[in-house]
Formats: sequence, C-alpha cells, structure tokens
Amino acid sequence: MKQSKCESLMLLYAVSGFGKTTLVGSMAEWLYHKTGLRTRLVSRSGGGWEVVQYLVDAGIIVPTDITSREDRYNLLDKLSHGWWPADHTDPESPLLCPYHLRDKYTKWKGGFQTAEDWNGYVALAIDGISEICEWIMSYTVEREAKGLMKVSGESLSSVFADGDEKYGGPGKGQYGTIQNHMSMCVTNTKKLFGKHVLWTALEIRTKDDQTGMPIYGPDILGKAKTSNAVGWAEQTLHGWKDPKSARRRLYLTSHYDEYGIEFKAKNTASHHNPLPEFLEGSDLSLGHFMNKLDESKKKTAQRVAALRGVVTK
Repeated sequence: MKQSKCESLMLLYAVSGFGKTTLVGSMAEWLYHKTGLRTRLVSRSGGGWEVVQYLVDAGIIVPTDITSREDRYNLLDKLSHGWWPADHTDPESPLLCPYHLRDKYTKWKGGFQTAEDWNGYVALAIDGISEICEWIMSYTVEREAKGLMKVSGESLSSVFADGDEKYGGPGKGQYGTIQNHMSMCVTNTKKLFGKHVLWTALEIRTKDDQTGMPIYGPDILGKAKTSNAVGWAEQTLHGWKDPKSARRRLYLTSHYDEYGIEFKAKNTASHHNPLPEFLEGSDLSLGHFMNKLDESKKKTAQRVAALRGVVTK
C-alpha cells in the first residue's frame, strides 16, 4: 500500500505579536540543519516574513505571498496538495502540479514540478490561517454581491448599491462554507507524504462544543470551528504572552488562565516519556520542541522493543 501521510502536522495559535512567524523560522532552521532541505512558506500573515528574511536570503525558506491572487478557494486547495508557483516571487506565476501527482493529472496542460523541486523541500508552513479565512471571506462577499459566485444556499446578510458598485455583508452560510473549506485544506496537507506541515492561527475565546465551558483556541473565522480545529493537527501548540511583560511561553499541553479558562493544546509524546508543559527562554523554538518530541518517540520505541524482548523470552 502506498504511504500517504505527512511526517508531522502542527497547528500553532497565539495572539498577534507573539512571534508565530519567528517560530516558523525556528522550525525551518532546525529541519535544514537536520536534512539540508528547505521549507516552503505560504504567507498571508499581516506581518509578512520580514522577521525571517535572513533565512529567505540563505535559501532555507522559500516564501510566496498569496495576497493578490484570485480564485482563492481553488488556490488554497491546490497549495494544500503541494502545488507551488513556478516563480514564487511573482504573484501571477502559474501553479505547478506536484511531481508525485503527475500520474493523476495526465490531462493537466500546465507545468509540473520536477523531482528535484519536490524532493528539495522538507516542510510546508502556511502562516496566517485566520488571516486567510478573512481574505477568502472578503473575496466571497465581493463576488456574491456582484452575482459572480454562490458558495451557499443561504444568501448574504445584506446587499446594497453605492454608486455604480454592489457591496454586501456575510451570512452564516458564507462563514460555514469557508470554515469547512479550511478544514478540508488542513486535511489535504495530511497527505503530503514525508513533509512536515505547520499551520499558524490567531487566538480566540469561545465555548467547548461538548462541555459548553469557555475555552481558548485557534481562530477559524469566528468561534464555530475553534473547538473542532484543536483536533485537526497531531500537535496543537499555544503561544502565551504575558500582557504585562515580555515573557513568552510555548505551551505543549493544555493550561488555564487565572480565571480557570482552558487554553487548548496537545502533543503526541508518549505518557511514558512526556514533554514539559511549556518551553520558554532560549528553549522557546519549534526546533527544540521537535527535537524533544523525537527523543520521546525514540525512548518509547526502545521501551516497546525491550518489552517485546521480554515477551519473546
């Protein structure tokens, strides 16, 4: 059976200004030193990639800005399957089909990535899932108001004319469509065999779907999908920033604020070799987290091997 699972899937959420893009850089740098391979970065984050420009200049991160691109549903779908611009610096550059999908897209008339292109990168980071949702929403409302698109059986909450143009406001149907599309795209990235995948998001407070208790989690265009989104990735990490100081922590497990409200987080380390509750100071990096996770899994594998030896004897 052909393997089709990504190497790892992480979802990092935090307030604006925490340093999510910096952590993207820490992952890319750690993976480059480990494998010699690059990280692709899809950016719609308000801060861009200026804080990791030194890694771009070094060829460790290959970024592309999707802000001015059209056909946004199709674009994100393709990017999440591994498609990539022929020229990542040109916002109008056509997308190239991944090398490993060449047998599936035999009638595709566009270009294909070479084996060297596809195998030359080890990770895909999509920075700004919350901003991407807003970006798709503005595109959707604009096109629906003009009669160019219909994404839901429900109409826009309002449509009005101003001068010679039509404008509108989103309804529940538009929110639901975009949230479901985002869920699908995260699922798509699970199939990027051998690649590490990282999605980043802003933080939002909502209610847990099952308990009804207030929680904090990733902002997926409002509150409806936050509780579910925590389960989309294998590792869901929370970046905490003290509002009264510069202190920051990367939480690897769920934790609570002073009012007892939970910040959702999880990791896949074995309970026999658990990771610390959080990383801070010089240890606050995704590279350090990934290294600790690898060590935990190796120790667990050694434990399993030892137990099997005892059973065999």
